[in-house]
Amino acid sequence: MQEVVSAVEKVAAGEVVLSPNLAGSMLRELTSSAEVRHYLITKREADALQLVADGYSTHEVASRLLVNDRTVARDLSSAYGKLDTRHRTEAILDSVHWGIIAREVSSTAGE
Repeated sequence: MQEVVSAVEKVAAGEVVLSPNLAGSMLRELTSSAEVRHYLITKREADALQLVADGYSTHEVASRLLVNDRTVARDLSSAYGKLDTRHRTEAILDSVHWGIIAREVSSTAGE
């Protein structure tokens, strides 16, 4: 009974009260939403996506980011999963759409 009284007092004070089950359900729904998932992209994943969009190969991306090729492949794969995309082209298009990467080429590929 005390929980109900406490919840009513909080609501009366302008606070939002959610049950743990409802809060968990809402959090799961939000993190599965494409509108939220792009915020989970790390800086290195975004940098790798940008370089791929600029036309760099996986090896060139690795060289520019000072990591190995497998790290770039893992970062890109992780980004694809977070963006819920199946391949590079779709990931690049979605990354531009969400503002993760720039539409313009940020540097000259192959230099």
